[in-house]
Amino acid sequence: MKHSSDVINLLNQNKCTALHYAALHGNIGSIKLLLKYNSKISNLQDICGNTALHYAAARCHIDSVKLLLNHNNLEIELQDYLYIDIINNNALNTYEKEVLELFITHAVKDTLVKILTQKLLHRIQILYKIHQI
Repeated sequence: MKHSSDVINLLNQNKCTALHYAALHGNIGSIKLLLKYNSKISNLQDICGNTALHYAAARCHIDSVKLLLNHNNLEIELQDYLYIDIINNNALNTYEKEVLELFITHAVKDTLVKILTQKLLHRIQILYKIHQI
């Protein structure tokens, strides 16, 4: 079966993709398939600004949340129409503790990577300046 990115990216009247629905129902197989054929689909937002991650978290589909969080192209900072990002949205609602823990772990890991990257770049700049002298 040929997979066309045009089909994978189809939107309904609410701007939902197949990935939104797969996440809503916790369909891991479909999520994997859709991400395989379009790695950027995870950041598509519906009419309210929600991504597939919002849908998976709202339904407490832990495995779907894990899969989407570990997806390389995911932009967790995307905000919905109320300018609430996924982490704050879940903190404001009474979602499962495990979902919140996943977001916290992911945010901490992401922050540490950014800090380490900044420190590494700073060291490279220092070394570059030293070698120019």
